[in-house]
Order: sequence, then C-alpha cells, then structure tokens
Amino acid sequence: MWILGMAACLAVGVGTASASPLPLTQGAVVASLGSTCSCPGGPYNVGWEFTLSSSYDVTHLGYLDESGDGFNESHRVGIYSNTGVLLTSAVITSADPLQNGFRWASIASTTLAAGTYIVDATAGTDLYQYSGLAVTFDPRVTWIEGLYTINAALVFPETVNPNPQYSYFGPNFATEPAFLSATAVPEPGTIALLGAGLLALLRRKRAQPRS
Repeated sequence: MWILGMAACLAVGVGTASASPLPLTQGAVVASLGSTCSCPGGPYNVGWEFTLSSSYDVTHLGYLDESGDGFNESHRVGIYSNTGVLLTSAVITSADPLQNGFRWASIASTTLAAGTYIVDATAGTDLYQYSGLAVTFDPRVTWIEGLYTINAALVFPETVNPNPQYSYFGPNFATEPAFLSATAVPEPGTIALLGAGLLALLRRKRAQPRS
C-alpha cells in the first residue's frame, strides 16, 4: 500500500522557480514547478539515479525550496554509488543560499568518474518537484529513474518509482565554474610567459658573485 501511496502523490502547486543568476552549474535545473509533492506514509528518502558521460567535480549539494521561504526541517543530501556506497553528503538548511530554486551547501570537492550514481535526500514535510517534465540537465548528466525508501535517516534508496515519467527532484548537486577554470590547462601564451620568467630568473642567479 505504501508503494502505491508514494506513486500517487497529489499535485499541490504550480509556480515558477527562482531565476537568479547561478554561480553554479547544476546537475538538474527545474525551469518551472509542475507537480510538487509531500507524500503521506513516510518519513521518506527521495532521489534520482543518473549516469555521467564524463567526470564531474561536485562542490555543492542542494535541496529544492519550492517557495523560496525556507524549509520546515533540514535535509541531509548524499550521493551514492550504484552499489550503495555513500560518497559524500551534507545537511541543507534554510540558512543556506538560495539559487535557482535550490538551497546549496558547499562540500569538499568530490570527483565522480563517468558512471552511474544516485543523489538522495531525507524528504520530511517540505514539497519537492515530482514531475520531470520541466527539468533539464547538465550535458554530462542523463536521468535514469526516481528512487525512494521509507526512512527518517539518509539511506540508500532501493525502490523504483513505478511510474517512469515521475522522479523526485528534491535533492540536487552542482559544480562551481570557478573550480573548473582553476583546473584548466594554461593557454600556450601563459606557458610561454612563465618560461620566459623562469629563464630570466636563472640568468640573474648565474650572474650573482659567489662567496
């Protein structure tokens, strides 16, 4: 019965997510809120499985604040391997910054190799995006399916939503463009300038008299 109850959440609101400029590149972007839900019979973990086509440096974890006015409770968000190993997690609260409809907590950068993962969260009573129809993704990210389980603590979700058009876009992940640029390969001009500087330093050192 609880499986059917979870799959049959009611649509309770339609609105528009915050459109503030993003310093983050998100795994999932909720363009506008369609069906939002807080389902009976919990407490639940809700999340979604995805594949990465290339490596992804996760620097933030987030949870949807559908009205932008804070949470009823905090949400622990984590990323699991597809075998159930918790790779990183954070607690998202109302004090965390709101960007593009999600509140975000920074974490130590966690590099995910190409492969399959699950982003999951404790759901509580706050609403989350239930329909995936208005959700777009980072080009490296491919959504697979929605997952959930009954538990108040963060645990690996093992039950697949029986209705494939729906997912649970409460939890999310993101990377900083600044982090990506910091790890970029220097341009040839930059390398040449560095080389010239080192050569001048060596010549000056050779020219100094020895004691």
